[in-house]
Amino acid sequence: MSIEVVYNSLGNYTYTTVAPEKRTDAGRVINAEQIKKLDTPKLLEKFGPFHLKASSPPNGTSYDWVYLKHSKTGGRAVMVVPVMKKDGEDHIVFIRTLRPALYAERLAPDSIEVPAGMVGDEREGESIENALRTELEEEGGLKLLDYEILLNNINSAGGVYAETIVLAKATVDENMFEPTSKTKDDGVTLERHVVPVKDVQKWLREQDALGVSINGSTMSALFMLAPQYPELINLPKDYVPESGSRLDYVA
Repeated sequence: MSIEVVYNSLGNYTYTTVAPEKRTDAGRVINAEQIKKLDTPKLLEKFGPFHLKASSPPNGTSYDWVYLKHSKTGGRAVMVVPVMKKDGEDHIVFIRTLRPALYAERLAPDSIEVPAGMVGDEREGESIENALRTELEEEGGLKLLDYEILLNNINSAGGVYAETIVLAKATVDENMFEPTSKTKDDGVTLERHVVPVKDVQKWLREQDALGVSINGSTMSALFMLAPQYPELINLPKDYVPESGSRLDYVA
């Protein structure tokens, strides 16, 4: 069986965001031998290899399931919704990220998410709490004060990737560490947005209207917070997103 991988070099993840239809550099399809020639030793050293695996389905069908599994993490990850008290009001801290697959295939210029990452990819035996603290610091420049687990086993791409996610809400210090340009995630985080809870629905719809991708697991996280924050889902059915500004709520 041949293996094809789509790869796109973005120069250490530094780029200027442009509309997908105006871009000219698409990912190129490469074969397994060409993978060895890619300049990725630092990436593999940091995260370890992904295994392409096959398994027979339990329903007895004649074909195998094929999926990816990270070789070091045991298939666990965390996603954390940062909640910050600001001017006496709760805010959610979102991050705007570069996701090469979306960018290279012209699906979206960037993605709105909350901090997330694998457990134990860089620190063997890492606890869930330490992973939550680390992702907040690395992707958001945020300091964890307290947290609560919302769900233990959500998945974002169970059809192709062997991973379950621990979903948490975190209370974070309003004094953020450093500007987004200096966060420690190798340039994946482009901006931080500190959005009042009452404005989250409208803001996300405005971002969607601008062509930005909204991460699906992040939407699951907001749904789980709705009992605490009913305003997350209370929006008139006839609401029409405004044109908005990409710089709204930038921190």
